[in-house]
Amino acid sequence: MAGARDVDKTQTKTAWERIVALELDRPLRITGLMFFDGSHRPCVGDEGRPPRISVWEIHPVYGIDVCKKKTLTSCRVNVADD
Repeated sequence: MAGARDVDKTQTKTAWERIVALELDRPLRITGLMFFDGSHRPCVGDEGRPPRISVWEIHPVYGIDVCKKKTLTSCRVNVADD
């Protein structure tokens, strides 16, 4: 996985908006601490930005790696330069 571009929140765009704007169309690896957040609920349909599929969160996010290849099966999890 190659290191991602800087996607920290800016005054005009959130990290989510910047990641979407990059149109990466490839697998991402997000690293950080995972915890349960009972104050949220999973989203239904198009609600929520970013949409939540669970009440577990990765926060704080330490890194976002972008695979150079386009399919998850061709991105090896334990190899830093794929």
